[in-house]
Parts: sequence; C-alpha cells; structure tokens
Amino acid sequence: MPSKATELEGYKEARETLHELSKAMQRGVGRRALHTAGQILVQATKAAAPVSSDPRDKTPGSLKAAPRTVNAKAGKRAEAAVAILVEDAAAVRVEFGSVHNKPAEPFFRPAIDSTKGAMGDAFGAALAVEVVAAAERAAKRKAKAATK
Repeated sequence: MPSKATELEGYKEARETLHELSKAMQRGVGRRALHTAGQILVQATKAAAPVSSDPRDKTPGSLKAAPRTVNAKAGKRAEAAVAILVEDAAAVRVEFGSVHNKPAEPFFRPAIDSTKGAMGDAFGAALAVEVVAAAERAAKRKAKAATK
C-alpha cells in the first residue's frame, strides 16, 4: 500500500490499490472524489443562475443559493454516487421555460458544458488523493488489529 511519500503513478496502480480496500472504503473514496468534482459544478451553477427581477418574487436570489451536492445511491449494489440538487420550484421553469412564463433561461446545462474538463481533472486528482489516504487508513487499522 502506498505511503504518504508515495503518490499513485497511474490508473492501473490506483485501481489495484482501490481493490485492496473494503467495499465500504471504496464507496467512501468514490463519494468523496465525486463531491470534490461536484463542487465545481455547484459553483458554476450558482454563478450562472439568474436572479429574478420580478417584484412579485418573494425570493429573488433563491436559484443562486439552491444548488448543492448530496449523497445518492446508484443501483441495487449501492455504488458511490453524488447528485447535484437544486431545491427550488422555479428552477425547472427557468431552465426550460413554460407556456405561462417567459422563455427558457438555461443556466444548469451551460454550467455542465463549461465545467466538464475541470470536473474530470478535479475528480482524477481527488481520487488519487483519496485512494492514498484510504490505503494509509486501512494499513493503520490492520497494524492496530495485529497488535491486539
């Protein structure tokens, strides 16, 4: 298992180190790395979200405050997953428009398109850091269990 002085060189080494960990640790590593990448999308979404200028709107900045990352479950085997949640009823109407409202003002999809590369890079970097940290934690636990 890698030590603090060691860094992962590539995908193959990261995959081998990750497979040595328990399933729960693997999911935790994936979830933490996904949250890191998800935060880039959350920040881009907040920056791109429009602010309502309608005087009847009681919460004009609610779209900017709404996006956040949350843990999610993917499939029956509960793989690590993270969702970007926008808890604002107006988000869908603003993103896609409606018959009763003004036309669409997309903010979420452009944020996704503009951050694809940065999210991938952040995920890769975070995954490498998390795999090394998890491997170190597993080695410490194993050493502690061996001394008992």
